[in-house]
Amino acid sequence: MQPISMSESTNTAAEARVRHWLNETAWGFWRDNAVDLPHGGFVERFSLSGLPDDPGFKRCRVTARQLYVFSHASILGFAGAREIAESGYRYLVGKFHMGSGEWARRVSTRGEIIDRTQDLYDLAFVLFSLSWWARVSGENEPIRLAEQTLAAIHRNLRHPSGEGYLQFAGAGAPYEQNPHMHLLEAMLFLAQKSPGSLFLDEAQSLFRLARKRFIGGSGTLAEFFEADWSRPERIRVEPGHHFEWTWILKRFHDLTGSTEATELAETLFNFAIHNGVASRTGLIRDAVDPAGNILEGDHRIWPQLEAVKAWIAISEIRGLDPSAEIEKLVGKIFDHYLDPGHPGLWIDHVTGDLKPRVEFAPTSTFYHVFLSFSELLKFAGQRA
Repeated sequence: MQPISMSESTNTAAEARVRHWLNETAWGFWRDNAVDLPHGGFVERFSLSGLPDDPGFKRCRVTARQLYVFSHASILGFAGAREIAESGYRYLVGKFHMGSGEWARRVSTRGEIIDRTQDLYDLAFVLFSLSWWARVSGENEPIRLAEQTLAAIHRNLRHPSGEGYLQFAGAGAPYEQNPHMHLLEAMLFLAQKSPGSLFLDEAQSLFRLARKRFIGGSGTLAEFFEADWSRPERIRVEPGHHFEWTWILKRFHDLTGSTEATELAETLFNFAIHNGVASRTGLIRDAVDPAGNILEGDHRIWPQLEAVKAWIAISEIRGLDPSAEIEKLVGKIFDHYLDPGHPGLWIDHVTGDLKPRVEFAPTSTFYHVFLSFSELLKFAGQRA
């Protein structure tokens, strides 16, 4: 089966460029290099020359993100993806799962647990990856593990207020929106795979938290909060997360029919488009304040990729054609991140002057790349 074979009528330059990169450039590299053959699991990061770069640990979130990528790749027909996904699943469960729905945050290169912290961000990606492996395998075990993991989150990480969760078990600050966003993302995919009320109820609860606390009536999404979920005096806004939420809120609408979700999506999208884009380069800035003043003027790759997804979501909400904007975005992604990197990898972060500011390519970014590009090609197929 040929990977990502879209209709021949899908003929924009962006779509053709993305399809060629995934099929001809990236897949061979990841098929042959993603797995850490000497030790098991996935390579944590690569040098800029494309060689495995061992930092001495493997993170749960990276293992889970890679399990998602190869599960999704298997569904799309990439040769060898299922076998890699299965090995990743076995490694995740065998090395990180501590029982009763609890997962270690880090293991050593050889797979011994070195950090038992319950980290909401990591657990969100465990849940997300379990939903995708369940789709590929048809097994019940991933859903059972997801149910246990959500129960452990309730047991270990529930915020004292009853709203949302702590970042770490037994911790106070930081109080962050980001892990909740990914937890909602995981719930949406789990609710599709397991249509009972458990995951859908959790998704509804997380949406209410986002509407009331993370966004409120401000029109912006704060990153960090005080212990009572109030906004701090100094607020950091990441336009990339505005775009990421735009896509997730549209998915929530698709599942629940919530018009509030699409209204919030448009609000977040509008702010990010008008305040988060550098006029000189057209790239998404790392961080601004609620007035649009620049806090961090550099440019990671992932906000650019999330903007592609957001344009797709907003086009579905508004019924507009996003082709011109997506063409520009994809061109910049290739020009500044993909083409300058080792074939199949990327330059993860550039300065405001478009100079690289990285020493390695983190494999965690492949989650953003693969999901964004597969969404683009799915959207192209739907329009064809």
